[in-house]
Amino acid sequence: MIRKHLHIIAFDIPYPADYGGVIDVFYQIRALYRAGISIHLHCFQYGGRMPHRELEKYCVSVRYYRRRVGLFSFMSKNPYIIQSRRSKKLEKSLLRNHFPILCEGIHSCGIVLNPKFTKRNIILRAANVEHDYYASLAEKESNPFKRFYYKSEAKKLNSWEKNLPFVRSVVAISDNDFEYFSKTFPNKIVIRAYGFNALDDIESMEGKGKFALFHANLSVAENIEAAVFLIEKVAPWTDYPFVIAGKSPSKEIMEKADSQKNVKIIANPSEFKMQNLIREAHIQLMLTFQSTGFKLKLITSLFAGRFVIANDGMMQGNGLKKCILCANTPEEFMSMIHMLKDKAFDSSEIQRRKTCISEDYFNQKKAKDIINLLK
Repeated sequence: MIRKHLHIIAFDIPYPADYGGVIDVFYQIRALYRAGISIHLHCFQYGGRMPHRELEKYCVSVRYYRRRVGLFSFMSKNPYIIQSRRSKKLEKSLLRNHFPILCEGIHSCGIVLNPKFTKRNIILRAANVEHDYYASLAEKESNPFKRFYYKSEAKKLNSWEKNLPFVRSVVAISDNDFEYFSKTFPNKIVIRAYGFNALDDIESMEGKGKFALFHANLSVAENIEAAVFLIEKVAPWTDYPFVIAGKSPSKEIMEKADSQKNVKIIANPSEFKMQNLIREAHIQLMLTFQSTGFKLKLITSLFAGRFVIANDGMMQGNGLKKCILCANTPEEFMSMIHMLKDKAFDSSEIQRRKTCISEDYFNQKKAKDIINLLK
């Protein structure tokens, strides 16, 4: 059998898979590899992340490019997230053959500005409607410099979308994004492929856990807000244990957690440790006050965890509401925790979960849909 070849441009080094964006990229790579695709991976390196041999298990080749961070990229008319990832070295490598190109996020789409790529099969994996995402960040940001940056980036990204007609197809990560790109680019192939995750099937364990878990990148503003909400407005009214785990917890989270005896912070857990926390928890607490994009950790929690309580923001852009208990106010979260804390997660709950999660959320189906775009 002749193997299909595919270039993938990653906005970051996707291993270790320790935050939402790279989790989707890494497990997408693994799923495509398992489906028989020969992958040529191109990664932008910055922020202390280093090349990793784990990627070589799933890729024919792995190349790294320095991201040009700083004022020069910021002053460009192009969005900073795109301009800082433009690379002549990358373009030269891609032009050595005619394999399809999958751009992970609009961040990685700078190649469309080069007319040499106009006839290539370029696929955009859209992780967000990025100008909406940056506008939302600006609304919540208190730092004047960061707010200016987010507003500037939102404006540039909105304007820059005119370049996307050179992309042949779009793979949207959520229902809302699918609708947006379908309307904005009616002549393109637009498909939906929800976020990829570590598990290929439901692996929730029967029985009872002993704590409620909130897990996230704890240095990101929207997750800090959610963690503080739980620490200040939910945890004080119960003696049930809370675990808040994730990457680089902010000083605010650490300080507020110190005042609550039933709140434990686990900073920078390994991928293995995080998966164990998700499996062992009795309740997954899922909430966000920024409903843009798709919340990949929700799929992870449903595939590996027991009971899931989520607010409305977590359920925007997906069809998972029937698998989840909904809570929005502190009182509603408390009521749900009280109802579930002594309830066993039994075989009937696992069967119900398998029934209510659509095939569209499984890695094999998503990989197949992307492969159909390579023709």
